[in-house]
Amino acid sequence: MKSKVLHTIILLMIVTFSLGQSKNQYLKIAEKSMEKSDYQGAANYYKLALDYDSLDIEVMNNYADALRLTNNYEKAEYYYQKIYKKDGGRTLPNSVFWLATMQKMNGKYIESYKTWKHVKTIYRRGNSYQNKKAKQEIKGSAYARRVEKYRTDAIVKNIG
Repeated sequence: MKSKVLHTIILLMIVTFSLGQSKNQYLKIAEKSMEKSDYQGAANYYKLALDYDSLDIEVMNNYADALRLTNNYEKAEYYYQKIYKKDGGRTLPNSVFWLATMQKMNGKYIESYKTWKHVKTIYRRGNSYQNKKAKQEIKGSAYARRVEKYRTDAIVKNIG
């Protein structure tokens, strides 16, 4: 009796694992979706692949890119921040660039300013786009912080 139960459990496990898709299959589908500019579909499949291995920063970076391309800036910022904490821009320097951009898009100008400073140090050599962009964004972040204190929350109503 015990051996039948054990065999049944093993058989169920084999069937369950054989029907499920692997991380690599999800990644292939996600990459094909990115090629077709189906960023929402790619984000879904990258998330499924990330569920297999939540420490894989390459998959996390691809997921954050897909989120950014679907204009889900808050989630993208969250995952770029996780990559930044793990990597610090050593192997994925572009993730720091996009983290600063997402922070700016989400109105976090102080954090964005600090991250742009780091982007500038990462891309300090040469005359790259990222270096020029970081210099400009540092100026823009400083201006946004100064102007923000003069902002008023006005409510516009249609009276006609």
